[in-house]
Formats: sequence, structure tokens, C-alpha cells
Amino acid sequence: MINKRICLALILFSFLTLTLFSEDEKTPFILQYNLATIIQQLNIASVDDPDNSQAFVPNAPLIPGISLLYGRFSGSISYALVSVQDNDVYGASEYSSFGLSYYRDNWGLAGRFVRNKGFYLDSSEDSDYEKYPSMMLYDLNAEFIFKLSKKDLSLKGVMNEFDNLSESGGAWLGMMTYNYHNLDDIADVVGDNVSEASFQSFGLLPGYTYSYVKSYFFVRGLLFVGPAVQYQNYIYTDRYSDRITYVFMLKANLNIGVDRPKNYWGFNWDLDYTNLARLNDHIELSTSTSGVKLYYGHRY
Repeated sequence: MINKRICLALILFSFLTLTLFSEDEKTPFILQYNLATIIQQLNIASVDDPDNSQAFVPNAPLIPGISLLYGRFSGSISYALVSVQDNDVYGASEYSSFGLSYYRDNWGLAGRFVRNKGFYLDSSEDSDYEKYPSMMLYDLNAEFIFKLSKKDLSLKGVMNEFDNLSESGGAWLGMMTYNYHNLDDIADVVGDNVSEASFQSFGLLPGYTYSYVKSYFFVRGLLFVGPAVQYQNYIYTDRYSDRITYVFMLKANLNIGVDRPKNYWGFNWDLDYTNLARLNDHIELSTSTSGVKLYYGHRY
């Protein structure tokens, strides 16, 4: 089970940030409605046979959500109500997430907690999918993002859908990130008598963003990529072990939409990949989160 104190610390830190850095801005209150499908996938690859890999995925959930913004602070919450695919074939899955962020023009803070329960083995060769209804994946992420170039480009407008950008432009960025993955009830998946595993990654990632703006229409792209130091913890049925290693992280985002003075709408694609390194001499783990989101926002 994920350490609840970490989640509480993230929430308290976010509200402390709001208290310390809030300012009296003439910024409207914004309410945004989201509809997304997000796949958080666990990949298991054989070191001896790279072509022999397995992917454990949840039954693609249809996830409504809501986001609120006032000034520089925003919060969002999402909860899956139904699955896109048949539960009898792929099994039932649960998804919920909670996020907070604070962005200024040149730097920002963001945090997110995601919980996924219920996975199946994705095999195109077999229609009788193996189901793992009790398998859980927790993900806690905290980020400090800052501009490396002095170009007149608002980081607040780049990192979320709330703010519009008046002209096209790009900028080099940097990200300090902390990511906590917790895999629970995975003994039947990875074997080797491992019942639970957790991975804490600390990364410093360079990145670049570019926005194309034409009247009310915009396209925004964002990419971060780089190495990270990772602390790994494994709980076996008969022992406990941990180690420190180096991994690879990638974060990408594409946002296409229309932004008008009173409202805005669009499409958002997001990818978050972390290599969890080797479980042992024969098994390598990684996680990837990809999703698409439709959104509509109104400025009050």
C-alpha cells in the first residue's frame, strides 16, 4: 500500500504554495469539464528474450472529470464511471485521480495522485484474457518546472488549457520531478515470490515546448526526456530487498484546440513513460501512461 503520509504531504505542500504565492489577480474563475480515456500500463519484458514481453492494462475506462482555476492555482479530480470494453471479457477496472498545480510565467509546481485497480493480460493471440482484478498500481507525481530561455512565453499558458497564448513561439524548459510507483498484489504477474514493489524516481529533465497560434486556433507540443535516479523496494513472501539504480523517463504532450475570450475547447494527448529497471536478472519492468482527453472550459 502506498505511504499515505506522502499523499498528505503533497496535498499540504500544494495548499501551502497557494497560501504563500497567491496574489490578487484580475483573473476570472474558470470551470473546465473533461472526458478522457487513460491507460496506465505495466510492461514485463524478458531480458533473455526481448521479443517475449507482456503488457498488463486496465479495461479502458471512460473518465469524466472537472477542473477549477482561480488566479494561478488549479485543481482537478477524475473518477471512472464505466469501461469502454466489455467487463465480462476484459474484467472490471477502477480509476481515480486528483491533481493540484500552481503556475507563474517562468516557473510552476504540479502534483498528481492516480489509482488504478483491475488489469488484464493484453494478448492479441487469445480472446480469453487472463484477468487480475485485485492488482493495483498507484502513482504519485510531483514536478517543479521552469523556463531555461528568456523568451516571452507564459509557462502558465503552456502547461494547461486554461490560459490562451496570443502568438506563436517556443522555449527551452527544465523539470525536477519526483515519481512514486507502487505495485500491489503482483505475485501472480511477476512471479519470483514478489507480492509488492515500489519505485521512487528523482529526475532532472530538459525539455522543449512550441505553440502555434492562428487567431483562436492553437497547437501546442511539449517534450521532456532524460535520466533519473531510482530507489527500488521489493517485498517478497519470505524477505525484503532494496537497491538504487538509474532509469529513463519521458513525458510528452500534444494539445489542439480553440480558445475564445469566454470559452475554449479542444483535444489533449499525453504520454508518461518510466523505465523501472530490472526486477532480477531475467525480468525488466516499465510503466507507461497514455491518454486522450476532450475538454470544454468556460471563464466566468
